[in-house]
Amino acid sequence: MPELGTDLRRAMQQIRPPVYSIVDVARRRNRRRRNQRIGSALLALTIAAAAVGLVVRAFSAYRERPAGRAISPRSVERLDLRWHASVDAGISFPAVADGVVSVGAFPLGKGSSELLVYPEHCAQRSGQCRPLWRTEIPSLFAGSAVANGMVYATTGQQGQPAKLWAFRATCRTDGGRCGPLWTANLGLGGAHVPVVADGLVYAGTWVGVEAFPAECRTDGGACTPLWRAETVLPTWVLTADDGMVYAGAAREGKYGVRAAEKGAVYAFPAKCTTPCEPIWSEDSLGGISDLFVDDGRVFVGTTAGPLSGRPGLYAFSADCIAGGGQCRPLWTADTACCTVGTAGDGMVFVLDMGKAVYGFRADCRVDGGSCEPTWTASVSPMSGAGEPVFRGGVVFVAGGLGQETVWAFPAQCRDPCRPVWSGSVGGSVLGVAASQTSLVTTGDAGLVVFSPDTRPKRRAPPDTPAALYVAIFVLVGLAALIRARHKGRGLR
Repeated sequence: MPELGTDLRRAMQQIRPPVYSIVDVARRRNRRRRNQRIGSALLALTIAAAAVGLVVRAFSAYRERPAGRAISPRSVERLDLRWHASVDAGISFPAVADGVVSVGAFPLGKGSSELLVYPEHCAQRSGQCRPLWRTEIPSLFAGSAVANGMVYATTGQQGQPAKLWAFRATCRTDGGRCGPLWTANLGLGGAHVPVVADGLVYAGTWVGVEAFPAECRTDGGACTPLWRAETVLPTWVLTADDGMVYAGAAREGKYGVRAAEKGAVYAFPAKCTTPCEPIWSEDSLGGISDLFVDDGRVFVGTTAGPLSGRPGLYAFSADCIAGGGQCRPLWTADTACCTVGTAGDGMVFVLDMGKAVYGFRADCRVDGGSCEPTWTASVSPMSGAGEPVFRGGVVFVAGGLGQETVWAFPAQCRDPCRPVWSGSVGGSVLGVAASQTSLVTTGDAGLVVFSPDTRPKRRAPPDTPAALYVAIFVLVGLAALIRARHKGRGLR
């Protein structure tokens, strides 16, 4: 035992305790307090960030989140009735642009008609809308166009005295009557809708095409054309693009002009003089049912079809036509009578006799061969009256006589293509037009306008905000308690 005690004393002498000064002790205490404060601050910030995140998430889910006003494949699913207007008479195809909608009304059995202009975004949502202004026209209404703050209208049917009218789109807003800024006598009528492009207004006549300056005068007087061009048959469809004017000529037959067996297509330069000669023409396509231009291509819908052994749709190069050469079609398609269409987003959309809507690639080929559609949409029954309308990546098609439905198809669609939206207007729908924010239809129900619904979506129950406030109060209080506790420890 004495040896064990001696060993313990020797071992204790070898162990030297660390030597701390008062400064060292103070430093260690301050470092501990600093770490406690940093930890408390980080914890409080974490809790506060979580609380802020909950606030943002809750209110973003609860607050009003309007859908985009522009028509698109996404917003079209929320198209809703914006307003309507009853018209106690026959009604024309609509036109919409520059914030106004124009239509013609013609009572049956009367030789006069009326031009009605409405605000595109009427204040009476889902209700009856009153016109901004109107004007009485002493002949049958044919069609209208809106462009650059002006409304242009043509009156007179094929072979009847016709006239072109020009009005200021905002001439008044109290529903009263407006007078024209200028008019022009067209002789016997031809085209049903005037075309406006590059400061000129084009009208089809019984014997050709006439071009007028869009604002030739403002005193209500008569204008004379800048130039005239002759066509063998009455010009009834017009389109213009990139300094060129394209005219489709056909004589109205037993089943209307769109079922005419014979017709021709002409191309005129926009800058021309009387008599303006066509730089290109083609009269071997059969009756002309429609013309439209997009991305350097001129598309011609005809009254032919498979039963006649000829294509119903032709695509030509606009550059070739402008060069005045012998232009062969880039491609054709075997659609049935009577093909009408539109184009956009690298696609061509056509409707034939209301049987189906077809989507073709605009550049499907260049060797003159026949193209097959990338998608087909069959909506039965569909008797289709007006041309399909393309806007914002969506194609709209009217149901036609006896059908009260309008369909919307995405431009980029899978075969078979199904509508992304359909709307009922309460009567036969004969014509459609579209702006960036509105779909306009005319038919038995008068004028019916749809737009993407901008009302809020209720994505949270009514008691969510109260519960949220309680949660925020608890979190903030907990953060304050933790910080106070750590601060108290650090002062010990």
